[in-house]
Amino acid sequence: MQTTVEDNEEDLVPNMRAESGSCRRPRRACSACCPCCRPPGLDLQIRNQARVHLWYEQKYGSPCPPHESTEAAIDTFEALVACLGVRLEPGERWRVYAPHGLADVFNLVARPNPALAPRSVYEAKVSRWRRQWPALTVLPWAGPAGGGTGG
Repeated sequence: MQTTVEDNEEDLVPNMRAESGSCRRPRRACSACCPCCRPPGLDLQIRNQARVHLWYEQKYGSPCPPHESTEAAIDTFEALVACLGVRLEPGERWRVYAPHGLADVFNLVARPNPALAPRSVYEAKVSRWRRQWPALTVLPWAGPAGGGTGG
């Protein structure tokens, strides 16, 4: 599987190097943070959601309270289709967190999530997504340009 990442998009990609045994870390410990596990040429931006509140307001103009959990952070992503997390739990079981369901993912629909991000963040994100997925249906921002309070 080939994955293209543009404009520092955060994507989950299969880690073929970790599977091949070239990494000395245990398979579960490998991640995109590990230089030996990152596919060549992948420019992946990784954000520690526990620290977003420290810089978000200065960058985007909207305050961001500290997130109490990964799920709380996911709930504030700029588009409802992006509110998706997948975690490998003990016993090799996958846990999917999709508070708005998966229909928009499979139907290529982007809807704004005004919980935190301002309109400009949503519009910049969907502009990049449209270049990558031309069939994407982008629903317009409704209401004021600013985001919510992130609560």
